[in-house]
Amino acid sequence: MAAKLPGRIAVAAILGLGGCAAGAVAAGPAASPEPNQEKVRWLAENAVAVRSIAPADESFADLMPLVARIGASRVVALGEATHGDGSTFLAKARLIRFLHQVMGFDVLAWESGFFDVPVMAAALRSDVPLPDAAARGLYQIWWQSAEVQPVLAYLRATQGTARPLQTVGFDCRVSTARSRSELFPAFLFEFFDRLDPGLLSKAERADLTAMSVGLVPADVYEHPGERRYNRELPAADAGSMEGLLHATGKPWLFLGLRDLPAGHWLRAPLSTGFYFHESQVTDLPRLFDAVFFLDEMTPSHALP
Repeated sequence: MAAKLPGRIAVAAILGLGGCAAGAVAAGPAASPEPNQEKVRWLAENAVAVRSIAPADESFADLMPLVARIGASRVVALGEATHGDGSTFLAKARLIRFLHQVMGFDVLAWESGFFDVPVMAAALRSDVPLPDAAARGLYQIWWQSAEVQPVLAYLRATQGTARPLQTVGFDCRVSTARSRSELFPAFLFEFFDRLDPGLLSKAERADLTAMSVGLVPADVYEHPGERRYNRELPAADAGSMEGLLHATGKPWLFLGLRDLPAGHWLRAPLSTGFYFHESQVTDLPRLFDAVFFLDEMTPSHALP
C-alpha cells in the first residue's frame, strides 16, 4: 500500500523565506523622529489585529482572516528573528494550533535533525516525560525552553486523536549526542546488514561511527561568550518597519505582503530587524509573504 502523502506542513523554528512565510519582528519604544502618519494609518487599516499570543487560546476568530491570506499554500514557514525569542515561541504555539485545527495542516517540521525528530515523535507517543522526549530530537535551544513546552504538549495531546499532528526534522545534521554516537550508526549498520552482514568490516563500522560523532563538532556549542540573541534589544527607529507598526498602538499584528500593488511604499527598501533584531534594509515582499508583528519581545526561559 502506498504511503499517504502529508497534506499541509507548518514549519517551526526557521526564518521563513517561501510558501506563506511570516517573519516575526518586535519593537521597543519608537525613536525620534516621528513616524510617517500616512504609512501608520495604512498599516492600522490593513493589518489584522491579533487578540492574543497565549498558546491555550483556541478562540480563533481573530486569526480567521489568515485563512484567505494563506489560501491553498501547502507550507507555512513560521519564523523567528533569533532562537531566544520567547514571545515568538508563544505566538507560534497558538498559530500551530490554528493551522492544525482550522486549516488542516497535519505536519510540524522542525529545524532539527532529520534522523532525531522521528525518535522524539516515538517518545511523544509514550509516557516519557515531555522534556525528556523532546531532548531526543530537538536542539537544546528549543526543548529546554519553557515557552516551547506548549507546542510539545499539544503535539502529544493530538497523538491519540483522529487527526494526530505528525512531526519531522529537516536539518541535515544529526541533532543529539546519543543519536550521533549510537542510534544513527546502528540505523546504518542495520540497513547494510539486511543486505549482507559482511558488507561492512569492523574498521569501517568504527570509521562510520567516528564520522557520525563528528557531524556537529563540540566547539560549536562550547565556544566562550554570550550568544548574539542573549542581549537587550535596541529601540526600533521610527521609520523602520517595526517603528511604523509600533506606532499603530496594537500589540500584535499580522500584515500580508502578497498582493501589494506595484509602486506601493512597502515595495521600496525598508529598514527591518528580521535577522537578530539588527537593522537591515530589506525588500520585504520579495522575501516574505507576511509579517507577524510582536510589539514587545520577552526572552526564552530555560526549564529548571
